[in-house]
Formats: sequence, C-alpha cells, structure tokens
Amino acid sequence: MGLLNEWLDYLEQWVGRGAYVYGAQGQRANEVGNVKAWIERKSKSRKTAKRAWSFYQQLTEELEPSEVRFFDCSGLAMWFFQDLKRVTKSDASANGLWRGCTALKKSALKPGDFTFIDTDGRKTHVGYVARNGQVVEARASGYGVEMLPLNARPWTHFGRSKWLKSEIESEAPLPDVPADAKRTVEEWQKILLLWDPNCLPTFGADGKYGDETDAALRAMIEDAEAFRRANGR
Repeated sequence: MGLLNEWLDYLEQWVGRGAYVYGAQGQRANEVGNVKAWIERKSKSRKTAKRAWSFYQQLTEELEPSEVRFFDCSGLAMWFFQDLKRVTKSDASANGLWRGCTALKKSALKPGDFTFIDTDGRKTHVGYVARNGQVVEARASGYGVEMLPLNARPWTHFGRSKWLKSEIESEAPLPDVPADAKRTVEEWQKILLLWDPNCLPTFGADGKYGDETDAALRAMIEDAEAFRRANGR
C-alpha cells in the first residue's frame, strides 16, 4: 500500500475518535496521566481548556480512553508523516505545512491534498481532503476530528504536499501486469464505478491495478459479503 492510501485510511480512522487539544500530536488519552490537567497545561486559556475537556468527556461516553488520541490541526498530519512514517524529522505548523505545498486552485483538489485558512498572510488552520472529497480536520477546542463538505468551512487556500505530490499526480504502472490485461482491469474499474461513482477519485478507470483500485475492489467484496449475510446466505 502506498503512502497516499495509507494517509487516506489514516484520516478516516480518526474521524470521530480524535479530540482537539492545542499543540497535541497523537497523544493517547490513557498515556498522558491526568487528562484534565494535561489539557489545561496544553490549552491557550481556561475557556478553551474547558471546551476541550467537555468534548473529551462526551467522546469517552462511547469510547475507551485508549481509543482516543489528541490532535491539533497540524498535529493530525504530523503524527502521521513525522511520527508514524518518518517522512520528515521536523515538526510543522499549519503555515509550515503550507510552505511544503504546491499551491492549487480549489477546482484542482484531489484526495490527499491540503486545505488552509489564511489569517493576515499566515496559514492558521489546515484540513485534509478525504477519499470522498470532503475535508477531515481537527477543528478547534470543543470539537474533535471531523469530516465536513469542502464548502462547509471557509477554506481560503489549497495545496498539494511535497510528501504526496508524485503519488497524487501519477501512478506507476505495475511491471507484472501484462499489456493484454489492461483492458480487463479497466473493465473491472468501470464495474467498481457503477457500484460507487466515488470509489476511484484519483485515477479513475485507467487500466492500472494500483492501490486505489485494490482498496475499492476489497470494499466492494466486503459490501457483497455483508449483503449475503444479511440475506441468510
């Protein structure tokens, strides 16, 4: 599985399971000691600490502390790229992530790209485009990691990270796939697109069996198995 697909899986994984705390970068709730005191130390003010603590309490009504991690907007990316994947050794704020991007028009966004909010010439908030075209973000104190439609938030700038640029813009052909098999792969991709028009957002029916096609095929198989079980088969 390539870095792009791992990134997209990661974003989906933490929707509804991450809580915003300023300066946080993937810390697990059961590993920070006294969670309330830790949030108060990290937060910019008592007001934001209170909101963050309240949201965490709501989240742990449904989840165990071991299932919850804390992030701020850039920390959501940095825990993946710096801590998990070791793509970079340096931490980065939203503005730092922007400096590592190629600027895009909104219409050019693809899954894996970054979205930003600019305040007085600096990028002060960042989100990330998911497979379905919506944006995943660690929004603010009192919120968690959430996914919203692109137009639901006031994003002002858009970028493609240097860490993902080559994968987003191209997919290397797989040398083990013979040339006469390309038509068969493309036919399967068209079937997948009939099942879910959004399942191949980056490459579409390009005749190449890459990570995106494999993930879509596995998802369709899982759906089919669930359908069979639901109907007693």
